[in-house]
Amino acid sequence: MSLTMRWGRVLNWDSEADVVVVGAGATGLPAAIVAREAGSSVIVVEAQPHAGGHAMISGGNVPLRGFLLAMLTRLFNVVQDLRGGASYPFMPPATVSGPTPTQALDLSFDETATVRAKEEIAATLVNNRNRGLWFDREMIRFCNRSAVVHSRVKRVIHESTGKMVVMKTPSIVLKNVIATGEFLRLCPQHEYIFWREIWLRRAAVDAATRDANR
Repeated sequence: MSLTMRWGRVLNWDSEADVVVVGAGATGLPAAIVAREAGSSVIVVEAQPHAGGHAMISGGNVPLRGFLLAMLTRLFNVVQDLRGGASYPFMPPATVSGPTPTQALDLSFDETATVRAKEEIAATLVNNRNRGLWFDREMIRFCNRSAVVHSRVKRVIHESTGKMVVMKTPSIVLKNVIATGEFLRLCPQHEYIFWREIWLRRAAVDAATRDANR
């Protein structure tokens, strides 16, 4: 097949499609899939010998804002560490010794829960952990905020062994409460965060308390 342009140049090609996607990256490939599912014929064009595009070197924080925030936070904390100051975001020191406390709220799907204040959570930690689950800097910004329960996690895949393990203390996942990576050395974005129930409280309890204090 060929096409003669106005200036006399002849263009030749071997294939035709309803949609041609330029770039087999994190944007191009989903676009190609959606177009194909909609019934269109699709051709994906990629300059590199492999698919992936810029996503091949992405740790989840390619956007400039996230990268700058992560680097500035890291620099600030290095300076604070050298001068004996508090790091950002600040987390109160833990006050627990021995086994960490636990609490079963039996939160269910679609129930609303509130993340406790960081001072309350600090009182449940030893070395920033409660029963082996780490409470990290990414989680501090959600303190005193409410969210809907997405699921209760009882089993996980162990990263080093690849085996399914049963959690002795189940965790809670909250809807739209995800890690962004800015405060944790550019960890992957959009990962769900695991919460111990002792770090949460029922939002209904908060509402009842507010009504009682009116």
